[in-house]
Amino acid sequence: MRKRILSLALTLAMLVAFVPFATPTTAVAASMFPYVLDGPYTNVDEWGWTFWNPPTAAIRQADIMVVEYEGARISEYMFTRHSETWVEFASGDNSAKSRMKEESGKITFDMHGIDGDRVGFRVEKASDAAKIKRVYLDVLPVAPNLSAKTIYVDAKNANAGDGTQANPYKSLADATKNAKTSDTIIVADGTYYGTITLPSGTDGKPTTLKAAPGAKPVITPTVPLNAAWSVYKDNIYVADISSVSNVIQTDYPQLFSGGVSMIEARYPNLPGSDMSSVMKQKRAVAQAGTNASTIVVPDTIPSDIAGASVVIWAGTEGLSGWHSIKTPPIKAVNGKTVTLESPMKRATWDENPDWDYSTAHPGNPFYIVGALALLDAPGEYYYDKASKKLYFYAPDGGDPSRLSLSMRSNNKHAIVLSAKYVTVDGFDIYGGGINIMGGNNTIQNCSVRYAGYYYDGDMGNLNADDASSHDFSIQGYNNTVKKCEIGPTASSGITVSGVNNMITDNHFHDCGYAGGYTTITVFASEYLEISNNTMANAGRAHIDFYSGELFKQNVIKNNHFINAMILCSDGGSFYTSYSDGGGTEFHHNFIEQTVKGDQGNMMKLIIGFYMDGFSKNYTAHHNIIKAENITNGLQINTPSENAKIYNNTIIGADVGIFVGFDGRNTAKDIIINDNLLVNNKHAYAIGWLEGETIADFTNGRIAANGVTSSGNTSGTVDAQYRPTGDTPNVGAIPKDGTMFSYGASWKLGAAPAPAPAPTPTPTPAATVTTSPTANKVLVDGKEVAFDAYNINDENYFKLRDVAFVLNGTRVQFNAALVDGAINIYKNTAYEPNGSEMQSKGEGSKEATLNKMKILIDGVETELTAYLIDGNNYFKMRELAQTFDFYPAYDGTITIDTTKPYGG
Repeated sequence: MRKRILSLALTLAMLVAFVPFATPTTAVAASMFPYVLDGPYTNVDEWGWTFWNPPTAAIRQADIMVVEYEGARISEYMFTRHSETWVEFASGDNSAKSRMKEESGKITFDMHGIDGDRVGFRVEKASDAAKIKRVYLDVLPVAPNLSAKTIYVDAKNANAGDGTQANPYKSLADATKNAKTSDTIIVADGTYYGTITLPSGTDGKPTTLKAAPGAKPVITPTVPLNAAWSVYKDNIYVADISSVSNVIQTDYPQLFSGGVSMIEARYPNLPGSDMSSVMKQKRAVAQAGTNASTIVVPDTIPSDIAGASVVIWAGTEGLSGWHSIKTPPIKAVNGKTVTLESPMKRATWDENPDWDYSTAHPGNPFYIVGALALLDAPGEYYYDKASKKLYFYAPDGGDPSRLSLSMRSNNKHAIVLSAKYVTVDGFDIYGGGINIMGGNNTIQNCSVRYAGYYYDGDMGNLNADDASSHDFSIQGYNNTVKKCEIGPTASSGITVSGVNNMITDNHFHDCGYAGGYTTITVFASEYLEISNNTMANAGRAHIDFYSGELFKQNVIKNNHFINAMILCSDGGSFYTSYSDGGGTEFHHNFIEQTVKGDQGNMMKLIIGFYMDGFSKNYTAHHNIIKAENITNGLQINTPSENAKIYNNTIIGADVGIFVGFDGRNTAKDIIINDNLLVNNKHAYAIGWLEGETIADFTNGRIAANGVTSSGNTSGTVDAQYRPTGDTPNVGAIPKDGTMFSYGASWKLGAAPAPAPAPTPTPTPAATVTTSPTANKVLVDGKEVAFDAYNINDENYFKLRDVAFVLNGTRVQFNAALVDGAINIYKNTAYEPNGSEMQSKGEGSKEATLNKMKILIDGVETELTAYLIDGNNYFKMRELAQTFDFYPAYDGTITIDTTKPYGG
């Protein structure tokens, strides 16, 4: 029943510089690119905008958008979602300078992290639209690094180091700065501060950042403290940290000791001395007299807390608890009455204006944070923004000088990947998350702790405008997160959008402790797989398919969901509203709920699988919902349509399956079949939660409202949740079947060790003896007599011969010797010099490794080339990968220019 407010402005803080890009991906075939946007370009709106609708996957996987023009002035790009403004970049804005590269007659726009379903550009004058020559999306390959190396890092090195194993870099930043395509960086134990970026790798040869064998190095963007502490009073110490005040987060300050988050001074206190106890937090309950301007607290609290804020789960009786909300600052305290500087803003549901879910009411749970007077327990701290002083009560009550302390910085991320084909393996990351904007990247065997920290405001929504800069975000394509521990965090454990991403075999825990976020928040996604994860203790839902988004054929399967909605209400392990699932399936998951949490007057509505109003095209089948503390095992609120609910087993809920009608009774094509309902207070119910008696109803009543049902049953179930009697095919487990697997494959705290480092590519020999290649060569089906040689079992072709033969194809290129360097120009017609396609050589030849610089479109690259009789011969497979054509060998060497390198 909750409503989302969707903002339309994208946070631009994490936009990265324009960089070279990697090869196309499997989800959108390379042959799709360049994807030309159809003209003519004279169809502009009153503001000068022209838009196209290429495949959504093409937008998300493109590296660049290019507009070629004659005399026109392109002032802005826009990317939209669902035909509404999503993100707009103006050429004169600082935020766009790193995105837009303007040359004579052409603007190239960096597409990394763009997530929409429509693209366009704006001309300053409508008449200029006719001057547009061509508009297209494209991907740019990364040239292979044939001398990829292994770089070593060790924080304990006394010297800066040079990256060799004998003398490793001391700084991880130095290593990443000097890394090139497909290099491997091996990192020893230690703490490495700052934000890491990495260059792209290539398909089969990723750039790799990995922990040394047996090590678990730490990467954190936090700011280390080397402060001089003195006693403030009792066990509370104070330090002047003005030297770092300009780089730490001061609106939401967070202090870490040994990588563990301490507790910002608050009322009431947490049960422990660090934030690991946050899901067990005790919240106070607002008393009679509470309203939008006043919070009446149950206990006497310090009066000197002006400027502090109340974080409250607001709303009227039966409606509160959707999210936490940060109130305006406290103006004064008089006994148990807290007065705010201004009233909270009231928000109501359009369809029932009497319902208020955003201002304070008696019974709302809350806590207060942000005042020195609240600092009274071990582990608590307070940062005074005005004086730039930090106050701290250490967990053992001693001098903080003995501790390794750091503060959250202004940078949200420990690792930013706009690159492609990168693997990050075996790190402990805290105080910031990971932002993936590229494709084919893998994060594995890592822990990501305290990625986010803030209080909720504006109803606590994670809106689309800040999702892309969220603390652990996946926005690209073909990215994988596996075998990681994620949590605790105030934010969502992961936010994800894009194409063909995978989140599998991870442990999530204690995500969303700010009180409004979920374990995984899914924005517009296609072919996303969330599988075999264990998710425990979520502040709100475990998986939220976000309101207003479009989805396509995503799969959530074989996960173990434990205790959702610990701090909130009206949600579940899976939640969606106002969304089109596009055929999304939720199957073979195991949901358990053993706690309800301290919820004051909140609705206490916890649901296993929850399709809220205006949802369609979702399927839930073969799931087990063990519902000791679940209100409704499975719930669909109308108006919703095209939901298929079958072969689920629901045990012990108040209501097994609940269909909530809102008066419009629109439940088109909702199928509820073959479910096993066991020991629920009510097997089925239909109605509305407020003011109506919920009663069992017959299948006929469901059918009368447009919902069909057959084969459902109530009964008992053995330890494996199998049906009994004459209904062998109902429920998640057939009568004689076996239990499906669910959850992560490894135990928390025992993640698999990183895989051994790959063997570095050997350096080619300086001089070799070679002989002509005897194999027949076919180019696009026609035999061609190349002058080619075999070196170390690889075929080398004269560069000018290849350019000559490929001229006029989609992969044509030109080559020339300029200033002592071999210059190669892609997508350019070849200019012959008469030396091409001479007669084939005979007998053995001496081949010398060519050490000349090789440039592709002006960018230095590393291709293997040998000089034979004064001509340059290049390895055929490297040429195929560089220019993106398909090579094959089955006794005959085959070159197919119509197919991409990967086939």
